[in-house]
Amino acid sequence: MASNSSYQTIHNFIGSKEEAIVIRYLRLITTEAYLPPHGMCGFYNLIIKTCNADQGTCFTDAMVNLQLIDECRKAVREQYECGFPKCGFVFLKDIVDESILKLFVTGGVKSIEKYTDYQQAFLVLLQFLHDKDRHEQSIKSLITINSASGSKVTDITVAMAHHLYSQLVPGNKYKVNGHVKDIPRVCGCGCRGRISQGDTSLGSQDTWHGRVDVLLDDTIAVCVKEDDSSDEMTEDNTSSEDEDDETDEDSEEPVSKQRKLSYSDSHVEVKPTKTDVLLEQNTLNQIFAEAVTNTFAQVNVNKDKFSDFLIPTFGSTCYNVSNVSIKCKKAVYQL
Repeated sequence: MASNSSYQTIHNFIGSKEEAIVIRYLRLITTEAYLPPHGMCGFYNLIIKTCNADQGTCFTDAMVNLQLIDECRKAVREQYECGFPKCGFVFLKDIVDESILKLFVTGGVKSIEKYTDYQQAFLVLLQFLHDKDRHEQSIKSLITINSASGSKVTDITVAMAHHLYSQLVPGNKYKVNGHVKDIPRVCGCGCRGRISQGDTSLGSQDTWHGRVDVLLDDTIAVCVKEDDSSDEMTEDNTSSEDEDDETDEDSEEPVSKQRKLSYSDSHVEVKPTKTDVLLEQNTLNQIFAEAVTNTFAQVNVNKDKFSDFLIPTFGSTCYNVSNVSIKCKKAVYQL
């Protein structure tokens, strides 16, 4: 696997900079006062009004009509005479037991020593943070070099699966769609880690069906897309070293290319840029279809284990991530 952390147990992280980072961000996530009136972290509650799940279509041909979209179109037609559409907002505290998170904030690793059921999750996160710089460099090299696959989206899928998503699940267990052509056997960044391939099929011929790009721990689906930002990264990588030195400080994605999302009193305003492929209708349809199909598949196989949990499905590019989490009849969408 790609992980090669020198830390072996969670106790090695006591007093570490990784522990401090987790504490800082958990404090932001669990303290609503940081972003009145909603807090730092939450989800939009979206309702699927109609879909073509019963027509036996593949994920890429899925059609999902959200109630919010209909309300937005109606508001535009009526020139907003009745105001802006509202979208339900679900707080993190309403869907997740925050007690263990708040406990970690108060005392770090030492505070959860007796909570063995949670230690593995924290250990995975701490190890990832310890190796984060190496993984970032690996992802950058994999999506900028000329690879044998000849497909930019394949390069992105391998990079994100092996050096990001797999590092955030216990055991680093993942598999990319083995039916995709020219997936390398080993990682091309230099770590020589084995790229895990396999069957990522979901659904049936009578419902939505297909193969997801990545399946994490046989439970969580990831849909990977290419956007214009990855092409620009490639162009930047081929420039001269002098130009790289001059622009290192500005290497982060410019504001003009970032997702623009704002909400006030549950009013939703989404302004997708031309590179924001995760907000394109076809991509949203595909992610929702994969999320719904995977959730019911997981619950059918592991009813006792997953029936009371939100099961996430991720949409991913080099720069942005979206998350659709479903609990059978309840779905929430985070941007």
